[in-house]
Amino acid sequence: SSWHPWIQNGQFQLPIQEDETALVIYALREHYRRSHDLEFLEDMFNPLVEKAANFMVRYRDPETKLPEPSYDLWERKRGVSTFTASTVYGALIAASELSGILGKDSHEANYKKAAEEVREGILKYLWDDKAGIFINMLGKNESGVTRDTTLDVSSAFGVFSFGVLPPDDERLKRAFENTVRVLSHGISCGGIARFQDDDYYRIDTVSPGNPWFITTLWYAEYLIARAKTETDFVRVRDIFSWVVRHAQPSGALSEQLNPQTGTQVCAAPLTWSHATYVIAVLKYLDKVAEFAKK
Repeated sequence: SSWHPWIQNGQFQLPIQEDETALVIYALREHYRRSHDLEFLEDMFNPLVEKAANFMVRYRDPETKLPEPSYDLWERKRGVSTFTASTVYGALIAASELSGILGKDSHEANYKKAAEEVREGILKYLWDDKAGIFINMLGKNESGVTRDTTLDVSSAFGVFSFGVLPPDDERLKRAFENTVRVLSHGISCGGIARFQDDDYYRIDTVSPGNPWFITTLWYAEYLIARAKTETDFVRVRDIFSWVVRHAQPSGALSEQLNPQTGTQVCAAPLTWSHATYVIAVLKYLDKVAEFAKK
């Protein structure tokens, strides 16, 4: 991916973030849904979709059927993260759909089967029913399998965003409620931190970490998906107002904020922050239009 090592503790490892493989295939499916550009899809299938999807099918643990270890989306930890596993599920479903469009029946069935196995693995090995959370990551050491139960908002978001569970599933509801409660505690300016004890540009130890625009808007996306009436949009609009309130006069959004003062911290403007805001607003407008038709 970038700077990840090929050798760690004397052992060879594949230095990748597998979510970066999965998200390209997922994005291609989204592009096709909007463009219906069959010629482009045909050009991209063999060199991109097939190769990437076949890799994701192969690069799995034979027992759990989950992806083999890779670095997480935050580029910090190596293991089997809930977010990455969720992206692989979403990507394999996407690859299956794209295969079906092109009449590649065996590919379609193979990718769908692998996707369902990944989904079953997520719900069996990464859901903690007692704590009501999706755990951050599974790992391995000389003693066997390890469980990293650090609360990370990407875990619940991944399960939601890539369709592992529908928005109204009780497990997902519990996971978001428990995660947001902990990751917003002690943040005076509002917003949600990435994960517990996030030390990246950390300002204080009162909060779990600095709030990010991205993570807070992820929660808005979830609330939009769950909305049944106009009243359910109140918290969503509060989040949009919070984003605008903490933007620079130019409209630029940074990566994160000082949890007490709300001043911008780290890179600005950050494309990811802006893109996530646009995505959330578009999903909100789609849901408003859906209500208007009823």
